[in-house]
Amino acid sequence: MKVLLVEDTESSVKTCKDVVEECYNGIIEVVNVANPDDALNKIDSTFDAMIVDLRLEKNTQGGDFIEKLESLGVRIPTVIHTGTPDDVKPEWGALKIFSRDDCGYQDVFDYLLSIYSTGITEIAGLRGFLESQMQRFYKEAFADNVDLWIDRAKNAENRVKSSLLRMLISRLDCESFMHDENSYPEEFYVPVIDSNLYTGSVVRSKLTGQRFVVLSPACDLVIRNEKPKIKSITLCELQSIESHGFQIGNDPQLFFSNGDKKKLGALFQNSNDDKEYIRYHWLPYTKNIEGGFINFTMPISELYGIFFEMYDVETYRIAPVFVKNILSRFSSYYARQGQPDLVPEESMEKMIWIAKSKEIKP
Repeated sequence: MKVLLVEDTESSVKTCKDVVEECYNGIIEVVNVANPDDALNKIDSTFDAMIVDLRLEKNTQGGDFIEKLESLGVRIPTVIHTGTPDDVKPEWGALKIFSRDDCGYQDVFDYLLSIYSTGITEIAGLRGFLESQMQRFYKEAFADNVDLWIDRAKNAENRVKSSLLRMLISRLDCESFMHDENSYPEEFYVPVIDSNLYTGSVVRSKLTGQRFVVLSPACDLVIRNEKPKIKSITLCELQSIESHGFQIGNDPQLFFSNGDKKKLGALFQNSNDDKEYIRYHWLPYTKNIEGGFINFTMPISELYGIFFEMYDVETYRIAPVFVKNILSRFSSYYARQGQPDLVPEESMEKMIWIAKSKEIKP
C-alpha cells in the first residue's frame, strides 16, 4: 500500500517512517510532501491512501488542502492526523480524524490497511476497476466510432449522451454480476437522483406514514410530455418485520428468538418453497434503511395526477437488478392457476368403468 503523507514537521515525518520500518516493512510505502501544492502535483494513480496534517506552513493550509481535494473529487482514502482536532469542520464528517494526543501512526496505518482490504481502491481508485472500464469504454465504444457518434449528435445531442451513458452502465453491470455471489443488504438500494417514479421506488403516505413500493412496469413510467403513459400507479405496501409477529428483543445479542431466526433465515432467501410467504418479498434492513416485507396480496392503484399530493418519495429506491426478481414473484403470485380438488374415489370408479366397457383389465 502506497501512502502520501502531507506533513511539514520533520519529527512527525521521522516518527511515521520509523513506524513503517518497524511494523509494516514491505507492506506500506510512505512518500512525504511538505505543502499542499506539492501534494496536488504528486497525487497520481499509484497512491492508495493519504494522511494529512491540518497545520502546515500556514495554519489553515491543511484545511484548505482538504477542501481542494473535495472540490477536485480525488478518490483516495484520506485521513486527518492532527494535534488540532478542533480545527476540523463539520462538513468533513466523512473523513476519519485521528488526534495526535490519542492515536499514533500505527493506529492510522491499521485503519488505512482495513480500508485497503475492502478493495475499494481497486474499484474506485485512480487506477481501479471503474477507471480502467471507463478508459476501455471510451476507446472501444466511442473513440473507435467517433464519426458515427458525432453525426448522431448533430440532430439529437441529449439522446446520444443518454445512449452513451446507458452503454457504459450496461458494461459495468455485466462486469459486476458475472459471478454468482451472495449480495450484501446495501446492494439492494440506490440513491434517488431525480423526482421521477421508477419500478422499485419507495414512497410514504403523507396521511398514514405507511410505506409502499412502486410495481408499475418500467415502460409505463417513462415520462413523455411531463407525464407517464398510464394514468395510475400500482403500489404494494412495505410492511415492517414486527407487523408479521417477529419480536425484536431488548437485548441486541438476542435480537430475535431462536425460532424466529430459523424462520427468518428461510424467508430472507425469498424462496417460493414457503407457501405462506410466497405472498411476500423480503427487503433487507441496512444501517440507514428500514426494510420489511412487500405484501403482494393487497395491491392498490393511485392516480398519477394527484400522486405527489398523497405520497413522498423516499431518498432511496430498490436497485434494478433486484427489481427483476420482485416483479417475477409478483407476477407469479397472480398467475397461479388452481382447480377444485376432485373426489379420488369417483375418479377411480370412472377409470374402472371405462376399462371394463372396453374389455380392458384395469
